[in-house]
This record gives sequence, structure tokens and C-alpha cells, in this order.
Amino acid sequence: MDNDEEKKWMWGGGFNERVDEEIIRFTTSTDIEGFKGADSKLIKYEIQLNYAYILMLIKQGIIDRNIGIKMLKTLREIDVNKIDLRGYEDIHSYIEDILIKETGYTPHICRSRNDEIITLERMYMKEHILKILEELIQLNQTIIDKASKYRSAIIPAYTHWRRADLSTLGHLMTSYTYMFLRDMYSLINYYELIDKSPLGSSAISGCTLPIDREYLADALGFKEVQLNTIDVVSSRWEFQSRYLSLLTIIMKHLASISTDLIILSMDEINLIDIKTKYLTGSSSLPHKKNPDPLEIIIGKTAFIQGILNSVLNLGGTLTGYHRETQEGKWLIIKATEDALDSIRIMNKIIEGVEYKAGDKHLPNQIKYLSTHDISNEISYITRESFRKIHGIVAQWNSQLSGDIYKDIELLYEKLHDNGINFPREHKSRIKMLLNPEYLIGLKKVIGAPGDIDNILKDIEYKLSTIDELIKGYKVKLINQLTSLEKKVDNIIKTSRI
Repeated sequence: MDNDEEKKWMWGGGFNERVDEEIIRFTTSTDIEGFKGADSKLIKYEIQLNYAYILMLIKQGIIDRNIGIKMLKTLREIDVNKIDLRGYEDIHSYIEDILIKETGYTPHICRSRNDEIITLERMYMKEHILKILEELIQLNQTIIDKASKYRSAIIPAYTHWRRADLSTLGHLMTSYTYMFLRDMYSLINYYELIDKSPLGSSAISGCTLPIDREYLADALGFKEVQLNTIDVVSSRWEFQSRYLSLLTIIMKHLASISTDLIILSMDEINLIDIKTKYLTGSSSLPHKKNPDPLEIIIGKTAFIQGILNSVLNLGGTLTGYHRETQEGKWLIIKATEDALDSIRIMNKIIEGVEYKAGDKHLPNQIKYLSTHDISNEISYITRESFRKIHGIVAQWNSQLSGDIYKDIELLYEKLHDNGINFPREHKSRIKMLLNPEYLIGLKKVIGAPGDIDNILKDIEYKLSTIDELIKGYKVKLINQLTSLEKKVDNIIKTSRI
């Protein structure tokens, strides 16, 4: 790390490369920047909603055309980068105040902040679901590239926090992709579920004027209208919770991967390296290079799970709209930002993971993780009960010396002492089963480490299918919102006001 960097951070003297800027931001932003107001993240959706609503009011003859055009002109001239919400109750009151000051009118007819904010949240979730899906596609492409590279790199597989069997880093990496594939399918299903417009429900029971809810839905990029107006305003907490539950599961998967990478890179295990530029240092221990970004992902996972629990507690009350659900607004935005950041950071870290190749990095304990396969082999050849062979191999495993030749002889002795006649011609077979690379090559059952080529093909096909689906959703949404802005520009351009 250079001298300027050392002035800012209390560590880094022993780092041989500059720490990635995004890693620095990820590990410090909460302490330095905190969370800025939720409504500042909803401004563009608020303006789009008002475009659609004013156009609908004009079309339906509910407001005078010239009044509507004046309001559209005012909205079009707003510089979203200069909006200051201080002193206002929310973004809705800010926009209304500007419109009344500039035109003397407001589009707040036959609508309520109840259906308005629910619509903004839906618009926010739809756009960010697509962003999350895009980031997951990138992350999973990085994972399968790494999995392909390390398809034969031996690592232990764990059960009960103990070494259990032999696998490969490629096999482990592809397991991550299947986690995320399920997440992506769930996000897509949820996108379809929320692709219904709440706008026009008003406070709870609609209104008596002939508003066109279907026009509003189409203008704002929704597939259809959410029908029951009571359900619209009553289910706000539910839609927030469903969304947060998806983010929580994604974060749980990221936390699991973080734990794997931390453990496999520990000095005591030392099977993988993480690039220094994706680590941080210690303010007191000069030799330390800490996996802070991975630990922060684990911490953010706990935070988002806590957010989910909080929002779930906002529901289950009297059917209708209640002010407490407003607390869910900033929580879904904060959770979204944390999830997106965590996915991006994980992508960088996975890209920088390297396997410490070479037999010298494989302890004897890993080489002897083939006891299950040895038991299967002996039971198959001798036609003896697997449970009986299991007991003999367990006794043998407790007395291993680490010398393969001596240990194979010891196994024959144990079998002989228990009345098992295991032919000597299979001795070489047992020796080969104690060779991790050979053993992995034999594990060709569907989905096992030896089936890695088929696994990779399956993943690549599924990712490409999802990618095409995301592109379709995105193009449709962009086209509809672009069309909305064109309608606004056209009506302003053709007016004489």
C-alpha cells in the first residue's frame, strides 16, 4: 500500500498490492456514510408515477388538459440531483408543494399516499430484482470459470464441521451455483407476483371518479392491475416481507460461501489463497491479512435476517392500511443495497481465489477420507454386510500410521481376523482408492465430483436461459417507461401553453 494510503488506514505496511477501492468502500461505508433517507432513493419513481397519473387524468377528462400540461412541464423541469427533502414530510409532499407553487394545482385526486407509496416500492423492487439477477449472473459466471479451472483440485467435503469425504474445489464451487440458481428462479417468480399495479386504489376503497387503473398499470410497466383495493393497501407488509425473505436466503448463501473461504484459507488448513487486495489489515498486528469483507457479508446477513423479522412483525393486524408499514420502506432499500454490495464483493473475491496446488498441501488425514468407498468396495467384492465391513474399517482407521503400504497390510489383517476373505488381487485397488485423484475420477455418479463436466454444462445452460429471461423483462420495462416519457414530451411539445 502506498504512503498516501497508509495515512488514511491504520494498517497496510505489509501489503504488496493496493487494496481494491470497492473493498475499502464496502468495509467502511456504514461507519462513514450510514444510510441516507429512503425517499431520496424513490425520487425518479415518484416523478414517473406522477407523469402516468396526470396523463390518465387528462385522458379521462378528470382535470383540464392545460392544467395537466402545466403540471407535466413543471415535473419535467425538476433536477433530481438538486432535490432537497429537508423540511418536508416525504417525497410526495415535496412534489405536491412544487406543483402547487408553480401551477396552483395537484394531481392528488382519487389517490392517496397509501397506494402511491406501495406503487413506488413495487417499482423499486422490480427494477432492483433485475439488478440483483444481473449481478448473480455475473457472480455465477465467475464461479463456473473458477470451478472449471479447479475441477480436479482436491479438497475435503465436510459434515458436522468435520472432514467427511473427498471432493474438489470445482465440485464445491458448482454447489454454490445451484444455490444461486434457486435464488434466481425465486426472484423471477416474485417479479411476476409483484408485476401488478396498486395505483388507483386510493386510501382503501378506490374512488367514484372514472380513473383508468389499467392505463396506469401499462404506463408504469406493470403487467396488470392488482384487483382488490383493500388487499392492495393491507398487503404492503406482506410484499415487503416476501421480498426480504428472498434477500435473506441469498445472503445466507453468501454467508455460507464466506465461511467456506475463510476456513479453507486459514493457516491451519491452507488449501486456498485469497488475493491480498481483497483483504484488510490489523491496526496492531503487522503480520495480519484479514478476510474482513467476508466477515462483513456474514454480519450483513444477520442484519438483513433481522430486518425480515422486523417487517414480519408489522403485519397481522386489522385489515387495512397502517402507518407502521412505512418502517418497512427504508428497510427494504437498505437490505437491497447491502445485498447488491455483497454479491459484487463476492464476485471479486471468488475471482481472486487460488488453489494451493500440490500433494504437499494435502495432509494424510485428507488422503484417508476414502473409508466410505473402501468399505463399499470390500462389501461389494466379498458380499459381506456393509455394516460389518463398516465396523472393521472404522477399527482400522483408528490405527493408521500414514504409511500406505503398512496401512493396507493392516487392513488385510483386520479383515482376516474378522473372518473376511478379501482377495489379494484387489490390493492394488485399495491402494488406488487411497489416491485422491484416482478416487475422484471414479465418482462418476450423476452430480458427483467425477461428473463435473455434465454439471458445468447443466449450469451454463440454465444461466443462459435465465439471462435471456432477464433481458426480456428489462427491455419490456425500459420500453414502457421510455414510452411514458415520450408521451409526456409529446403532449408538452404540441401544447400552446
